[in-house]
Amino acid sequence: VSVCVKSEAGENVDRARREPERFYLPPYIGPRGWFGLRLDRGRIDWREVAEIVTRSYRLTAPKSFLKQLGGS
Repeated sequence: VSVCVKSEAGENVDRARREPERFYLPPYIGPRGWFGLRLDRGRIDWREVAEIVTRSYRLTAPKSFLKQLGGS
């Protein structure tokens, strides 16, 4: 069980390298800047998950949606 998210350039590789028990590079999309966050490995910090998902959305959402959110 995991969630896959878009990241800033290189962040996906850094996370997977630093904490391989929590993060991994998914096939096909990993090389395109995505990483997976495992949700089946002990206690989950849901605030961290929310931050990661929000950041991913901001990297992939259309600019018009971002304006509605008040961010760039």
